[in-house]
Amino acid sequence: MKKYLFLGFITVITFIIYLVNVDNKVYYLALGNVKYNKNSNRSYFLYVKDYLKKEDILEKFVNIYSKEDVRIADIINSIENNKKTKNITLKNALIKADLITLNISVQDIYDRINREGIDYNYIYDYIDDLLKDIDKLFSLLRQYSKEKIIFIGNCSNINNDDVKDVFDYLNRSYKKMCEKYDIMFIDFDEVNFISDEVIANKIIHLINKNMSKS
Repeated sequence: MKKYLFLGFITVITFIIYLVNVDNKVYYLALGNVKYNKNSNRSYFLYVKDYLKKEDILEKFVNIYSKEDVRIADIINSIENNKKTKNITLKNALIKADLITLNISVQDIYDRINREGIDYNYIYDYIDDLLKDIDKLFSLLRQYSKEKIIFIGNCSNINNDDVKDVFDYLNRSYKKMCEKYDIMFIDFDEVNFISDEVIANKIIHLINKNMSKS
């Protein structure tokens, strides 16, 4: 009888240790737009993944929903339709994730700016419409995730004053939207050039500041 009680005690202790260790791990979901460096074939989220792995706090890394030039509408549709890739549904990944990083392509804005005879008022109207989609996306994300979400802004340190004003406005609007949904915002106002390592370092800084688990 004592033998069985002892074995039961060991089983409970082992299970508790397992739960503690699992709770200390980070399920990392990289979502949205991504471009791989042509020289290294790496992107910012791979540096973040490597950091989490090095610190022995990586439970799972999912980046199958990060692709080049992903639009906001694409992500919204993927969530609403609960897209399934490699036996992982997006809603399930959102629910399980302890950390979500999100990046949005701004190629459409650049394309409009580069057109001849551009009316900048039209660009601002376009951004305002874009923000309605961002609002819907953030609301969807918060339906399934109550954990840490990091939204990556854009570099606004641009020589052309008109273009700089556009991206200043975009980033200010992004930041307000992030505050509304308790989403961390990465600002690049002081950065002249955004590299994958710069993005990764800022994400890692936020992880260390906001996601310490004891």
